[in-house]
Amino acid sequence: MSDPITILVIDDDPDIRLTLRVYLEDSGYTVCEAGDGKEGIEIFNNRRPDIVVTDLRMPKMDGFGVITAIKAQHRETPVIVITGTGDTLATQETMRLGACECLIKPICDLRVLEVSIARAVEQIRRQAPS
Repeated sequence: MSDPITILVIDDDPDIRLTLRVYLEDSGYTVCEAGDGKEGIEIFNNRRPDIVVTDLRMPKMDGFGVITAIKAQHRETPVIVITGTGDTLATQETMRLGACECLIKPICDLRVLEVSIARAVEQIRRQAPS
């Protein structure tokens, strides 16, 4: 896998999207973004990013719907959830649906997200044909 990793960031908060995009681009990733789950699925279908980072609570389609739609099409795509809710049941549900990690907002140190993305990249590399 020599092409840069593409990450789709889905969050209804434009400030969070900007912060994540700038940080991840500075880390060498290609980033596309969406303001809600419905737009995120459209971008996913058109761009086929390697990794998806999604908020849980959003208008039009929430993070549960995003995970379900992505996993129905491409089970192997890692989905990382970032949520402002500390709801343990919601976190467990994201994992049951197939998210690889669930991080709680605010993420004070974005290196935490970068570690999660590095794990997702390793997962992708393990799945890639040799």
